[in-house]
Amino acid sequence: MKILLDKRKPIPLYRQLKESLKEKILSQELFPNQVIPSLQELTSTLEVSKITVRQAIRELTQEELLITVPGKGTFVAEPKVNVSRLFSIAMLIPETTNFFAPLIQGVEDFAQEKGYHLIICNTEYNVKKTAKYVSEFEERNNIDGIISAPPREGGQVLMDYIKHLRKHPFVLIEVAMEQVEGLEVDCVCMDSYAGAYQAVSHLIKLGHKRIAYMGTNLRDYFTDNERLNGYRDALVDSGLPFDASLVLNIGGTKYFQMIKNFLLEQKPTAMFSFNDNQAREVFDVAKAVGLKVPHDLSLVGYDDTEVAKYLEVPLTTVSPPKYEMGKKAAWILIDKVEGKAKDCQQILLEPTLVFRQSTAERGGELGKKQ
Repeated sequence: MKILLDKRKPIPLYRQLKESLKEKILSQELFPNQVIPSLQELTSTLEVSKITVRQAIRELTQEELLITVPGKGTFVAEPKVNVSRLFSIAMLIPETTNFFAPLIQGVEDFAQEKGYHLIICNTEYNVKKTAKYVSEFEERNNIDGIISAPPREGGQVLMDYIKHLRKHPFVLIEVAMEQVEGLEVDCVCMDSYAGAYQAVSHLIKLGHKRIAYMGTNLRDYFTDNERLNGYRDALVDSGLPFDASLVLNIGGTKYFQMIKNFLLEQKPTAMFSFNDNQAREVFDVAKAVGLKVPHDLSLVGYDDTEVAKYLEVPLTTVSPPKYEMGKKAAWILIDKVEGKAKDCQQILLEPTLVFRQSTAERGGELGKKQ
């Protein structure tokens, strides 16, 4: 029995172990009454603590997937229902970063409350890998529904992907409304436009006029379009002109010189970045060229990740309601699975702005003007 744990992931090791064992039970790789490796064997093979293994086994026992017999070991429980198919949902996410952790938690909390098991699959933004997962679910017939972050691309790529998903009830997450416009699909979306509008309005109220936007040049990145539109409209609605020369799109790894040239040539006093990671890159370049945040340059990010909290100057950022997105997606999906909902539901959640120390009034005074 092969179990892989990644200690670099933000997901706790006990949960990774639990999900791995659960997937093997639900797919019947581990069959009823089969003994699983002992506590000592798991701790030695996986190089984890006994506490980690005990926690995973305890939760699986509580879910009645495992049963421990004193003196004999831990066994796969006899299913009370056909667990190879019923009461199981899969979650397809493109990466296991801190961003997705609260989203996963929201799905898992609601699913467990309703008696469903959750299987998490990392697609790594790979369309073929995603399609393979869906095909395997179909072959094994062990999944009742799917929650999925779709490919970044729109057009035919997205249409083909949705065609694959339609073999099961499904809900899309982390998708731009523009991507699903006119499509009969259930989805829970973040209002990236509103988040960008809030961020730029905050900078305007602090007295900034030369406000830059750093986006991404990834092809068909719909979320970037929404944030760029929110940036532009916040400026125009406040009586400031939209200046295309204050928009910087970057991608890949050769960004340092681009950002440096941009800051020195355009001289923005504030910058709104597509996400927190990009804001961190701006911070590092600004520091390298002698610009102080927020005295010389105010920064706002997006996503409210760990990066934002622990940056040298904690980052003001837009915080999407990720946990709520997870719960609502699970609620829509389970209603679909159980036949309680027939109409298509498309929910748009509005983010909030989290004020930290990276923004200040024009001239340097820290500000929380709203």
